[in-house]
Amino acid sequence: RALCRQASHFARHGLIEQAKSAIADVRKTYGNSLEPEVAAWLFLAEGIIQFSQGEFDAAHDRVTRGYGISEALNAPLARPSCAAWLAHIKFNLNEYRGMLPLLRFVLKDAPRDDHQALARASLVLADAVHFAGDFLLARPWYDAARQHATQEGDDATMSALLHNVAAFRATNA
Repeated sequence: RALCRQASHFARHGLIEQAKSAIADVRKTYGNSLEPEVAAWLFLAEGIIQFSQGEFDAAHDRVTRGYGISEALNAPLARPSCAAWLAHIKFNLNEYRGMLPLLRFVLKDAPRDDHQALARASLVLADAVHFAGDFLLARPWYDAARQHATQEGDDATMSALLHNVAAFRATNA
């Protein structure tokens, strides 16, 4: 789990080779005998790598696999992050209806200390509301994303948040 989280951290910072190296270490260690929790985190990390490279369809496939494993095989630590990232990818693919139940799950059921999942889900919801033209309604979600990203030490999400606020303000203007 830690190596997969590290791989996704590297990918969000554009350190693709380091991300792929961490994934290779996981695959070398576990081979075809992945525990469900590790498999879900691995698919999530691979999806984030693909997402960071602009391969949204491939990212959707990988993160969907991670989410499916986490849900079907009861991998509760991975499920909120997989759901949050899947919602993010669906937002980028304009699949808003599919995004909503994922966000609802994360924001309602994720443990309050799952800052990775809550930061991502809050950012996606803020972006969606802001994109629809309502910054005042989006602002509390941006604040929540910022607070969770700070708790997680996730400066990549903080950068994405700042970029998205500016981009959606420009778009709405």
